[in-house]
Amino acid sequence: MALSISSTLANILICLGTLVMFLYFYFKRAYTYWNKYDLYVVPPVIPCGSVGGIINREESFGVTLSKIYRQVKEKGEKHAGLFVLLNPLYMPLDPLIIKNIFIRDFNSFTDHAIYYNEKDDPLSANVLTLEGDDWRRIRTKLTPTFTSGKMRKMFDTIWICSDRLVNKFDNMIETKEPFGIGEILACYSTDVIGCCVFGIECNSCENPNSDFRTNGKRVFDTTRMDMIKKSFARNFPEVARFLKIRVLPKEISDFFLKVVDENIKHRQVNNVKRNDLFQTLLELEKDQQDQIKKRNKITAETFVFFSAGFETSSVAMTFALYELALNTNIQHKLRQEVLSILQTHDEKLTYEALMEMEYLNKVIDETLRKYPPVALLVRKCVGDYKIENSNVVIKKGVKVIVSTLGIHSDPEYYPNPQKFDPDRFNSENKSKRPACTFLPFGEGPRNCIGLRFGLLLVKIGVVNVIKQFRFTLNPKTGIPRLDKHSLTYRFSDEIYLDFERIQ
Repeated sequence: MALSISSTLANILICLGTLVMFLYFYFKRAYTYWNKYDLYVVPPVIPCGSVGGIINREESFGVTLSKIYRQVKEKGEKHAGLFVLLNPLYMPLDPLIIKNIFIRDFNSFTDHAIYYNEKDDPLSANVLTLEGDDWRRIRTKLTPTFTSGKMRKMFDTIWICSDRLVNKFDNMIETKEPFGIGEILACYSTDVIGCCVFGIECNSCENPNSDFRTNGKRVFDTTRMDMIKKSFARNFPEVARFLKIRVLPKEISDFFLKVVDENIKHRQVNNVKRNDLFQTLLELEKDQQDQIKKRNKITAETFVFFSAGFETSSVAMTFALYELALNTNIQHKLRQEVLSILQTHDEKLTYEALMEMEYLNKVIDETLRKYPPVALLVRKCVGDYKIENSNVVIKKGVKVIVSTLGIHSDPEYYPNPQKFDPDRFNSENKSKRPACTFLPFGEGPRNCIGLRFGLLLVKIGVVNVIKQFRFTLNPKTGIPRLDKHSLTYRFSDEIYLDFERIQ
């Protein structure tokens, strides 16, 4: 009996040893991918590759990538090869290479390489994730939604939401207790997107526990297991689709599908038409006879504007107010510009008045430089592509990864990069920098389609707050830590400010 058990254990150990050896040599072979090119390779370590502990990391992937950017830059290299798990990635540092990939030779890099599963998770198939002709078709249809004329029509709606934000701050001041701004700004973003995208009143500022805010918050409550699942899906999309892996929990998906379904029926029955994205999508899908497909497509597009716009806009406002609280001289200068321009417009903020606020633009741009909404950008090569003045060929299917955070923190382009300095974005300084060194919304045909809308949301909110309040950091605010689990660049700690009403 003992001999039998011993023999079984020996066989198991032999099998395990063989498997470990096989995997070891399989990884070692995969990690020779870039060796045939004259290209610096960031040393990979089995099994995570070049990027350290993906599964149990102490910092976000975007921060890790920015450190790799600095490491490669210090070696004087203009590009590098690296690995995530078994997958080879090409990382350009040279702005000219980035410009060629994003703009000049865009047709070779049309896809974002973001996982989606249209069959099992219909909300994941949208203008952000779709590829090839499917993406071109929906992008072409949606682009007219974000013209200057459309933004003017949304202006008053956003302004009303910003008044609710100001009222919320007033109510919080009366409590005489320190309060964090992150959740309040998230409610403001939710209200704006609810009105302008879905065409519904969310009233999150008055009721932070509203269904829309509660379910919206759950979209971004990311656990470590969620991160592992999403990382697996990004790196092995076909296997993930076979396993029916979803991006969103089903209950959240069902909530947004229900919201859209009810909205469609309400507008059709009551012949309601509004100047919002929802109306545009209804008109784009008017010839679709399959009502389920129609609902799914409209939900997917409205959801991506909610998820992408809500998170980036509220976080950008949080960073902006945080820096203005730290730098009261900049806050004062911005307030003087706002008040001065409003005097020439009968004390009323209009779209035209907002467009005249040059220092406001600089403050927001500097916020987006120091705290880019997305710390990295990814493109997938759709046809073999040779990098100019090198022997490097990016094969079809290989991903290109650009460290936005690394570029925005590069002292070659932004001296003393940790300093918050809006004057980096005056005309003279901007003219000194090469193209593609400021990438908060990407660049080229596949940049962020909603960037005008997002900027309008942030600027109106900042203007309405700064013209009515002075604010400083509350001692309760320590040195904020970055959220290591988030795909967006955001603080994990709440920001507490002290507000004083301007009489």
